[in-house]
Amino acid sequence: MIRSRNYLLGGLSIAILTAGIAVEPTRGDRAQARAASMSDAPWYEIMDTGPFISDTFRGPGDGADVMALKGIAIKVGADENHTFLFDTEMLRMVAGFEGRVALAGTPWSGNHGGNSHTPAERSDYFFMTDRTPGWSLDGEWNDPRSDGHGPLPRDIAKYRGLYRHGSDVLLEYTVANTVVWESPRLQSGAMVRHFKIGPTEQDLLMVVADPFPVDRGQGEWRPLEPRLVGAVDGVDLETQSDGRRVVRIASGLAGAEFQVIFARAGSLGISAAPINWSAFTEGGPLIYPEVLTTKGISGTDQRPYTLDTIPYPVDNPWFANTRFGAFDFFDDGNRAACSTWNGDVWIASGLRGDLAEIEWKRYASGLYQTLGLTIIDGVVYTQGRDQITRLHDLNGDGEADFYESFNNDVKITSGFHEFSFDLLTDKEGNLWFSKGMPVLGGGRGFAPWTEHNGSVLKVSANGETIERYAWGLRAPGGLGLGPNGEVTTGENEGSFVPRCKITWSEPGSFHGVVPSKWDGRTFIEPLPGAPTDYEKPLIWMPYDVDNSGGSQIWVPEDSTWGTEHRNEMLHFSYGRSSIFRVMRDEVDGQVQGAVYKLPIDLSIPAQRGKFHPVSGELYVMGLRGWQTNGGTGFQRVRYLGQDAPTPVAHRVYDNGVVIEFSDALDPETAQDVRRYTVKKWKYIWGPQYGSGRFSIDNPDEALEQLALEEPSKGVVNNVDQVFVRAANLLPDGKSIFLYMPKMTEAMQMEIQLDLAAADGTEVRKTIWNTIHNLRPEF
Repeated sequence: MIRSRNYLLGGLSIAILTAGIAVEPTRGDRAQARAASMSDAPWYEIMDTGPFISDTFRGPGDGADVMALKGIAIKVGADENHTFLFDTEMLRMVAGFEGRVALAGTPWSGNHGGNSHTPAERSDYFFMTDRTPGWSLDGEWNDPRSDGHGPLPRDIAKYRGLYRHGSDVLLEYTVANTVVWESPRLQSGAMVRHFKIGPTEQDLLMVVADPFPVDRGQGEWRPLEPRLVGAVDGVDLETQSDGRRVVRIASGLAGAEFQVIFARAGSLGISAAPINWSAFTEGGPLIYPEVLTTKGISGTDQRPYTLDTIPYPVDNPWFANTRFGAFDFFDDGNRAACSTWNGDVWIASGLRGDLAEIEWKRYASGLYQTLGLTIIDGVVYTQGRDQITRLHDLNGDGEADFYESFNNDVKITSGFHEFSFDLLTDKEGNLWFSKGMPVLGGGRGFAPWTEHNGSVLKVSANGETIERYAWGLRAPGGLGLGPNGEVTTGENEGSFVPRCKITWSEPGSFHGVVPSKWDGRTFIEPLPGAPTDYEKPLIWMPYDVDNSGGSQIWVPEDSTWGTEHRNEMLHFSYGRSSIFRVMRDEVDGQVQGAVYKLPIDLSIPAQRGKFHPVSGELYVMGLRGWQTNGGTGFQRVRYLGQDAPTPVAHRVYDNGVVIEFSDALDPETAQDVRRYTVKKWKYIWGPQYGSGRFSIDNPDEALEQLALEEPSKGVVNNVDQVFVRAANLLPDGKSIFLYMPKMTEAMQMEIQLDLAAADGTEVRKTIWNTIHNLRPEF
């Protein structure tokens, strides 16, 4: 029998689906109790992250060395007060200890630096292992990776993912061709690693423990020894010459089950209870049965656009932070999967019509900064800093049971700023995302990085390969994939990025962040062979227009959302909470363009946008980190029809600019040169943070050189006034030619218009454009 328990939490309606008559305490109930006893604790110490949490971990203690770049901290025991830490790159059980990991760093504490970490007190540890591969095929433990980053070679080992059954976790990976299932548990006070091993074709060695200081046991200090229990012949616990404890699994076994037990004094004689392995692959019971309901808020704005707001389940039983950073719709358009910066995935239902009742169900948790999400054939894929995860609901109960590692080839560092953004799918089924550089605190300079930092990355449709498609980016806050294979990104100003821009990528494109040597935040020199030029962007944008770019999206060709924008690109500004129409202009094979702000007053940082698969309306999502004027939220942008002509095209010539509008203009105002104000300037590309504005027509080389030597952009504002000598309304009645002799290339041009429509409606716009190439005279 399915029963429903309802209660109110912070004004939200919550329904809990339960089986049978008795209602056991849920994880939400336990989180409420924990919050009551920890009233002064920060939210991230109270939040129930689920049975595990993925992150980069240091230890023992804060500020220590990295223990696992891609770690999963698995909580065990009835009160989840013991933890196993597993490294998905090295396939190594890093440590087992009493207590939990301390969550730290930007998504948690907000600090611009630092990482989550394990306890500092060494007596809390049952075991630890050194940072080597967790398995060996030849008895050697050297790291086979050339640069020490990324997963082990697949012929050695491969992480496949984890199953969750209730609060129990099963890790699945392969060593050579042998499938390994491992389930960590706390049983009778002992930390137990349960194993089920498939057929073996060669000898396998697994690290169990490395020499480590003594453990506390009933007032004494004594070594903590692993025990091998339940092993068949051919599975042995050995001690190597350096004191390393390993399990050797012989070649030719048909399979084996055994346990490795670490027990303190008082529980040395325990024998671990068997595992029901098959239960994991059948789907487990709900751990988040609560369903939360919010009500949409309808917009009151007038034409051309109105905004509806979709409230989040902020007050939820688990104190889960609802900073959603990515979403995608299911085909029915009624539901969307939404992922948070703190590793949750929720399913929102009721996203059509008047949004009167939106139901939120927590679907998955414990992922690593999931700022990318897509849905393929009804299956949710998330993109976190560690991997692309494919989430499977094995029993159809509305929660993910198998967190499949679809691809974990991405190489990462412990840097706080190397966010991994977006997840898009092209027509061939390939998956795309962008990855930032490990920027140092304060914004200048970089920590050591990998080949995948500052890149656009492409993962094959089958998940088998990863390709660095473009590089030289700093903080590409989102991607765009166009209908004809166009690849774009937003960007964030900083070292080697003089201002925000929209990049346009071809295979192998270098976008300007030079491989270089830094002493902290001080630039030393480029590395040998570093590029000396970069791919020119689609457009640069002034700081007050976009100070931190998000993703891009193309308006569908058959869209009813602003017919004048069909098949054209929109750009989202995270920093300015704005949406821009992009007018692309290609001259002699060089892409360039112009943007203007659409009259949409978002209250949220515009990071991600999707057009609804049924209604065609635009939904926009963003979270508040820093450097934005918006707050975390989710909004629907409805198009009500144009109220005035709007620009739809922009072309540059040796003697001026043509701007085409959607509708007819008033001839008198259109041809009055006093109605136009035009300026232009350039930026300085270099290691300094950002750039001032420098004259194109009257360059000051000394001032430009000084800008390269300063740590930050300074206050230079030397702009050139460009005079419109004539303004001609073209025969179509909706295009104007601005005659400006002696046009030049310009990193930045600004065109202010104060016109009227043919019916007298006011038309005021500011257009920002970038000119790389010019056509012959118009």
